[in-house]
Amino acid sequence: MTDYQKNQLLLDDILTKKACLFLGAGAVASSKLKNGKNSPVGNQLAKEIFNHFYPDTEYNYESLAQVSEFVQSMFGEHILFEFLQKYFTDIKPSLGLMNITKFNWANIYTTNIDRALETAYDKSNDKSQKLNVIVNPKDIQTENRTINVNYFKLHGCIDNPSTKIVFSLQDYAKYKDEHLKLFNQLSIDLIEKPMIFIGYSMLDSNFQSIWNELKEYCNSTFSTQRRYFIGPKISPILMQYLTSNGFICYDSTLDEFMTLLITLSKGQRTTLRDFFQDNFPINDLFKQIAISPESAYNIKQNFFFPKEEIARNLNKSNSFYKGNTPSWTDLKYGLDAQRDLLQDILTTFDSWYENPKHSFWIITGKAGDGKTTLLKRIAIEIAERIGDTIFYAKTKQFKNYTDLIDLYNEIDMPIVLCIDDVTDITGKINTLLTEIKSAKAKILIIGAARSSDWYLGNADFFTKPLEFTLQNLTDNEIYRILDKLELHNGLFKLQNVTKEERFKRFKEKANSQLLVAMKEATNAMSFNEIISNEYANIKDTKSREFYKNICLLSQFRLNIPQSLFMRVFELKIEDIRLMYDSLQDIIYFETDAETDVQIRARHSVIAEVISQYFFNDDLEKIEYITNIFKQFIPSNSLEANLILKIYHNDIMAKLFTESETTKKCYDNIIEILHDSSYPIQQKSLYLINTTNEFEEALELINKAIAINANNVLYHTKGMIYMKRALNEKDIEKSKFYLFEGKKILLIGARKYSANLYNYHTLINNLITWNTQNENKDQSVIIEIQDLINEAISKNPNDTLLNTEYGKFYNNLLNDVELSKKYFTKALEINKRNMGARYLLASIYLDNGEIEDALKICEEGLQFKKDEISLIRLKFNLLHKLPTKYTVDNILSEYDLYTNLFPKDSYIKLCYASYLYILGDKKTNAIFSELRYSDYTSSIDKYKVIYTINEIINNKDFVEEGYIISQTYTGFYIRTTRFDSKTFAFLNKTQIPLNISLKVGNKIKYSLYFNYSGAVVKFIDIL
Repeated sequence: MTDYQKNQLLLDDILTKKACLFLGAGAVASSKLKNGKNSPVGNQLAKEIFNHFYPDTEYNYESLAQVSEFVQSMFGEHILFEFLQKYFTDIKPSLGLMNITKFNWANIYTTNIDRALETAYDKSNDKSQKLNVIVNPKDIQTENRTINVNYFKLHGCIDNPSTKIVFSLQDYAKYKDEHLKLFNQLSIDLIEKPMIFIGYSMLDSNFQSIWNELKEYCNSTFSTQRRYFIGPKISPILMQYLTSNGFICYDSTLDEFMTLLITLSKGQRTTLRDFFQDNFPINDLFKQIAISPESAYNIKQNFFFPKEEIARNLNKSNSFYKGNTPSWTDLKYGLDAQRDLLQDILTTFDSWYENPKHSFWIITGKAGDGKTTLLKRIAIEIAERIGDTIFYAKTKQFKNYTDLIDLYNEIDMPIVLCIDDVTDITGKINTLLTEIKSAKAKILIIGAARSSDWYLGNADFFTKPLEFTLQNLTDNEIYRILDKLELHNGLFKLQNVTKEERFKRFKEKANSQLLVAMKEATNAMSFNEIISNEYANIKDTKSREFYKNICLLSQFRLNIPQSLFMRVFELKIEDIRLMYDSLQDIIYFETDAETDVQIRARHSVIAEVISQYFFNDDLEKIEYITNIFKQFIPSNSLEANLILKIYHNDIMAKLFTESETTKKCYDNIIEILHDSSYPIQQKSLYLINTTNEFEEALELINKAIAINANNVLYHTKGMIYMKRALNEKDIEKSKFYLFEGKKILLIGARKYSANLYNYHTLINNLITWNTQNENKDQSVIIEIQDLINEAISKNPNDTLLNTEYGKFYNNLLNDVELSKKYFTKALEINKRNMGARYLLASIYLDNGEIEDALKICEEGLQFKKDEISLIRLKFNLLHKLPTKYTVDNILSEYDLYTNLFPKDSYIKLCYASYLYILGDKKTNAIFSELRYSDYTSSIDKYKVIYTINEIINNKDFVEEGYIISQTYTGFYIRTTRFDSKTFAFLNKTQIPLNISLKVGNKIKYSLYFNYSGAVVKFIDIL
């Protein structure tokens, strides 16, 4: 290979921004220490250390590793560290290091511990990137690799005393678990990217040994990517070794090599300053103001500009009607149908814009209801009104606040931010809300979130938002959807029927999620059947398996980075290409030049179906999840964020069907993340929330506290004791657990008074404990009142504390009026406080104020359609208003709800029981479904549910029937009222001793119900 060919290959690898650097000691050989000497290479550093610590002993060419081990064992690690820190302080980088900053690198690695390169980047005025230093495995890699470069310091750094400094790769054997994660990214780069080694030679270290150990630790294989070796006076032996390993060699120092690169690349390099200028947003807003190019670029990276997106010349796609997330192009061509809520929001916006101030709005709805589509449509409509001052957040990257505030100060105009899935980035939203409020900026945030996520997480937001809720489809919305489907050839099996029939069929499905309704109506099949057929029709077997595993995470709206996915399944890029071709329009590859590609299913509702039907068992899931944790790189922010979400106890409980499997998966995760306290904490929470294994939970949380004592973990420990007290039958033991939990939570509450979670948990559990004990403990009652007063004085507008006050007066002091006052105040603070809403409605029910109670319930169900406590109370209330709600009205409500929430077996049992009382044969089908349902255990199916009679207002119902068969335990009875296939069961233990029954007897009885049918309470034989 000629020098020209060699240089062209090198230049191409560097200018395409693919190349990585690996720097050895020789890379800083011409950099100057503060004493004026050159930085040491080879064993020179070993000699300097030896002479400093053993001035009276002659240095005998011991290696750096040997010398450092001598010093550490005799004087201690910290003494050696202090010497090295002082020795390398104020190092002056060489010309070669300064020139490194002028190129755009994929990643930089080093075995050096000095700060010469960091200083070079700090001083450089024409650098191409900023330096992001990675020393600890938990340090986070940059999310924007265009303007930042990761600098992995594999041997530690004199700036980071928390990470041990090591001097050879063999040392990593001692610190394998802690440090090997640093090599994961290097392993990827050795295979995927050109690598340039600078600063290694026979004079300072055995490169052959280093290279072999790199291959061993990184498990790298030989690839087609080029490797370069730069060093002065390369010996023939080393040259032969390098060439045999595929290296292209340059016999030169770093300074000489970088000077060559500068010459070869003249006119082809771009500085960071030039990059910001070239990527300045093109819309008119930024041209009119004095904002730095870097700030403008950061805003562009964080947000879409809706007006600019719509102006792009892109072709129309049909993927929107297949369930894919809507693109700006889909909305540009009007594929979405207008929702009634749109006009309400725009009208509210017009009023806000006349008198703008910092505000927060939220749009909620179920998964698949069209929240993202509506939010993007709102952004487009507002852009038509106000122009370029509305931005739509790229949620996963959204992180910059100061640039946004600077922009507002420059333009002095109201700004609107649209942010989807706000509950995924609660911390970022709170920081932004704080910054906006502090700056008194007229900025409106319009967010969107799933109803279930918002209900669980709304209390975590610093500002109470104005809420808009997507309701079930109205008739007008259905007509508009059908018109859009017809216009864009999306009717499918509805194409050849009349408009009236189309509406009828769609209307039948319209109570489901919008996505489900569209699929079922246009395909004339159930949603699960449609998705299952689509899965079965994927021809490539491997791709089908990959899709299944992607769906396991996507059902929780979790994306998996492509590089992590490749490592988990040991894939090559060719496998990814095949998967992309096989799964086009089925999975999404979200590409971003600044970060990794992320893979997801097109919708969480679809992913849930695939996960439910096509995993063989929990063990298959465990293997996949465990491999994710084994392969993830802690410093990679996308991967680190993913694993934090996976091991959360809510997700783990939903991932697996059996608790033993869940615990096994937690054990695997804890073993892998052995130095992290939070997987241990999450397992303890899982145990107390699902299995009541309090002793093990307590052991786990103590282990977590030993690793990292903090308020969050102590709060969990207090909660474990409190929950154990509530479950303990022995009153003395219960008091002991209560005292222990109270002691822990009270310390936390008073130490961290700004965080009210300790107060909430403490007060709630004390009230519950005292309520469930027949003999009220007056000292506890007084203590509760003092605690509430203490907490509420610090935050009088906390909705949960006001709820606790209401419970205190209602449950412990029987003061109905005061409890109503506090429940009402709690709802004024937060309308989504379902606990306060349920308790207030229950008080009205007890007082006979049925319609007021129903109004409170229905208001709550507008915010959260699947709030179980309110749903059950609502049906109880409907049955108590016969003059307002006819039988048909009530049956319609049952039908609507059970279609929306088919897994709610309790309400389905109420429905079946009510139909039985009415003598309606539909009861047979529902009871049959309940008998064989997977959502209820075999034991629970035969337990009498006494509350059913209360809900359906059936306390005094009596009927007659004939005994049709006898079993060992009792008799089956057929009612005389209608031809029922649901038989009532009379247990022998319920029959008076003086009564003898046999098949054919006619008896009189009252009824209770369980999931298998009616249960008889014997009255008389006829």
